[in-house]
Amino acid sequence: MSIDYLQAFPELVAIGRQQLQRYCDEWANRPIAREFGIAQVFVDDELLLSVHLDARQTGDIVIIHLDELLGYIVDNHFPDAEQRRELHGRIREVRLSGRFGNPRGQVIRGRRGTLYLTCKSCGAEMETEQQGIEGWTVECPPQHLTCPVCGIADTYYGCDLHLRLPLAKL
Repeated sequence: MSIDYLQAFPELVAIGRQQLQRYCDEWANRPIAREFGIAQVFVDDELLLSVHLDARQTGDIVIIHLDELLGYIVDNHFPDAEQRRELHGRIREVRLSGRFGNPRGQVIRGRRGTLYLTCKSCGAEMETEQQGIEGWTVECPPQHLTCPVCGIADTYYGCDLHLRLPLAKL
């Protein structure tokens, strides 16, 4: 589901997509995001948020507290206490206005894991810094990479990435 929640806050839009994505990645690893069943929040080029749920999330109604995410961004990006207070107040006002209280869209469920590449020459697995969601198709420009094990270079595409899920806790 893509939501234009950020657009209501020009100060947050001014942060830029890359830094916003870093904050979203950090927040998705926090206990409150796991409590909501959120696997990942993706910020696209138009600064729309896409929320991906953990596959274990059940039920027909999904409640996503994006004000918690925005509060995290505010607390971590703005050093001025007065500016933080003002932004938190505006986030609360938007939430209470109901403007984003019932966003509709496609909810994507899937477990989150780390993306890996397998060397086309020696078969060595190479861990990337990227996360993926079970069932996603990864699209990215071709990358010319050299295997750290065998030293042979080759071109890799999004379809060459594969997901490794974390082991389930017993």
